[in-house]
Amino acid sequence: MGLIGEAERIYEKLLGAGLNPDMACYQTMLRGYMDYGHVEEGIKFFEQISESVEADRFILSAAVHFYKSVGKGLEAENVLHSMSNLGISFLENLEVGSKLKAKSPISEPI
Repeated sequence: MGLIGEAERIYEKLLGAGLNPDMACYQTMLRGYMDYGHVEEGIKFFEQISESVEADRFILSAAVHFYKSVGKGLEAENVLHSMSNLGISFLENLEVGSKLKAKSPISEPI
């Protein structure tokens, strides 16, 4: 899993030491899952933190994108509804797997 695996290892070590992650830590973990297309891990992480963290625009928007990318429309709509109720706007420009797509070779016309 490369860098994602290393980030998870450090995150678990932080928790094991009795430290509490901050918002930047949560956002960084979700950004990694988002950028490298680790959707199931991103959903699992979001669901773990959603009960104990007052999520922000990025975290909630990332959750919507994760849910939509695996066909969990109801879950995505529930998060969008929560965002609307909280007056939080949705970040449409996030893209699952954006770093993977950026590394794809560009084929040139012959």
